[in-house]
Amino acid sequence: MQPVTERVLWRTENNTPHRTEILVLTESRPSWQHLVDEAGWPGADGGQPLIADYAPLLECIALGREFGFD
Repeated sequence: MQPVTERVLWRTENNTPHRTEILVLTESRPSWQHLVDEAGWPGADGGQPLIADYAPLLECIALGREFGFD
């Protein structure tokens, strides 16, 4: 398991019936292998996490700019 050395933000999404998704925001690219090793199984339905680059959003942040989140 990776040591937590940075702030991690997360929330659950329940928009899909019978499936909960977890959204996680970290500064560095996370590795989820420890979850597969301890609680999951390789090749399971939806077993590969989708990892997106957060930098484009951070570049849009400016003093006085407002954002709304649904």
